[in-house]
Amino acid sequence: MSRPLRIALVAAIPLVAALAWALCRLPEDATPKPPAVSASAPPLAPAPSRTAEPDNRPAPESVVPSTPAAPRNAIASSARSGSPEDSGLRGRPVEGPLSAEITTSGGVIRSAPDALGRFPRVNIAPEEEVRVSVAYAEAQPGDLVVVQAEDGGVLEGSRTALPLKLDADRRLRFAFKSTREGGIYRVTLRRGFEERRLEFWGGKEPVVVGN
Repeated sequence: MSRPLRIALVAAIPLVAALAWALCRLPEDATPKPPAVSASAPPLAPAPSRTAEPDNRPAPESVVPSTPAAPRNAIASSARSGSPEDSGLRGRPVEGPLSAEITTSGGVIRSAPDALGRFPRVNIAPEEEVRVSVAYAEAQPGDLVVVQAEDGGVLEGSRTALPLKLDADRRLRFAFKSTREGGIYRVTLRRGFEERRLEFWGGKEPVVVGN
């Protein structure tokens, strides 16, 4: 072996030794590993399931069929609501602070005034005389009542106005007679500031034709 070769081998020995020492210092497994999971770590919660949301929309309104309006009468009855045949007042007793009893050729009619002080209309024949008795339950005997025929006819045979006093029964009694002409006859009863009205219809009422 030549001298230069020996010198090169001697110089390489320390390098080989250093490389061997470095290889021994490397870890057995240099492959990177994932981080370890601790056993005490809480498990991951599962993803919440999607639930159906309640439908808050208002329910559709039910449709109710409308009731058709009743047709208007073409011809109204000649009997008015105030007539005894229609109101059923004939022969029926009436209770209240004020009531009337009218004796006609057709019978006795008992009635009471409405909120406006008007008694129901009574049908009578032309030139018929009727007897009227009006009871004032809340008045006093001797109270003055002025009776007046407003549309013709006569009271007690010949008068159109008649001052009368209530009797012991707190009643007012008089006779009224219509003329031969048909139509309405109003008789007013005035007691102080209180006013009531009787209505009669002489003859047959005309038929009322609706629109």
